[in-house]
This record gives sequence, structure tokens and C-alpha cells, in this order.
Amino acid sequence: MSFNNLRQKLNNSVIQKLSDAVVSVKGNSFNGIFTREYIETHGFTGYKPILKCLAEDSKMICLDDKILIDNVEYIARERQPDGYGWIIFMLELNDGS
Repeated sequence: MSFNNLRQKLNNSVIQKLSDAVVSVKGNSFNGIFTREYIETHGFTGYKPILKCLAEDSKMICLDDKILIDNVEYIARERQPDGYGWIIFMLELNDGS
């Protein structure tokens, strides 16, 4: 088994076991890991919604897209590939403004 195949198999296993959110974007749904991480930037602190998902599942997501997670709408503000088949999205709650 090649390293890439092994990594993909491991990533699929992780998302199956650890996913805690159903994500819907542009009519597509997939599982993800949703957290609110503590962020400190330029003297400001707070909790930022974060979505971790497989790169293959989230390839249709562009910055500023609306993402529905467990019936709450967020906006994708930042996209950070990790180089191992995962994408981390920094989200913002869509308050309608």
C-alpha cells in the first residue's frame, strides 16, 4: 500500500470516528469536525468557529461561501490546507449583515 493510500484510509477513519457535525455547502453534504477555538490576535481575544474536514469533501468551498453546520449558517473566511489531506476553515457566524 502506498503512503498516499494509507494516509487517505487513515483520514477516512478519523472523520468517521470523530466527526461531530453535518456540513452543507452548495447542495453537498459531508461530515466534519466543528470546534470553537480560543484565539488571541492584536490584543483581542475570543472564540472562533473552526471547521476541520477532508480536502476531498470540501473542494467546492470558496472563501465567503455560506456553510450550514447543524442548521446554523457560517461564512468561510479563511482556508488553511494542512498538507495531509485536511482543510481547516476559519468561520464567521452569518448574522445577516
